[in-house]
Amino acid sequence: VKGRGFVEGILFTRTQLALPEVFSLDAERIGNIRNEAKCCVIASALVLHAGNICKLKSSELPALLSPGSEVEEAKRVLFNELRRKHFDQTELESNVTKSVYSLATAVIERDLSDGERDALSNHTNAVLRGNDPVLNLLDNRIQNYYKFACKW
Repeated sequence: VKGRGFVEGILFTRTQLALPEVFSLDAERIGNIRNEAKCCVIASALVLHAGNICKLKSSELPALLSPGSEVEEAKRVLFNELRRKHFDQTELESNVTKSVYSLATAVIERDLSDGERDALSNHTNAVLRGNDPVLNLLDNRIQNYYKFACKW
């Protein structure tokens, strides 16, 4: 119960939260965990959509892990965009969509077709607006992981 309350009530709450006094010294770390988990879930959903739309082959997956490559740079740009403070939803969607295009292009080593661009844009916007089933599934899985990890 304590672990579930911590995960659902503090780490993954959908509302702005005033932390109880007992967590006051941990507020920054809790915020970092929340932000990093959110960023990883969003990035994972975007990469899954990009791979699916671009018909990514399993033989191309190692490119996602190779350091120092164009793919590594595109991943860094995407994560920086997701971590950056955005004050406008349109700007966020535009910048993240461009970053996802760059990552997909780097992985598949060709330009995206118009259809792929449109599909990727639609999926990216759905993910960023929280209306995507893949995002919801990944969010539930990461919450379950944290619940398991927080069993006291």
